[in-house]
Amino acid sequence: MTTTREICDAQKRVASLVASGLADKEIARDMGLSLGATKDRVKRLLSHAGARNRVQLTLWWLRQTGQLRETAQ
Repeated sequence: MTTTREICDAQKRVASLVASGLADKEIARDMGLSLGATKDRVKRLLSHAGARNRVQLTLWWLRQTGQLRETAQ
């Protein structure tokens, strides 16, 4: 699994926007990107984070940024 130190600022912004609940179209508009470029960035970020979906990506982002702590199971 990748840490936030291993991703560029643009990927961090995408992760933050995904974690905020924005759709690809909204992220594209916010970042001034095409929808295709945005989908590609999200897909690459999912791979970097070892996440299968946006929920897992959000949890990864929140843990990486210290906004969510691991809990004992």
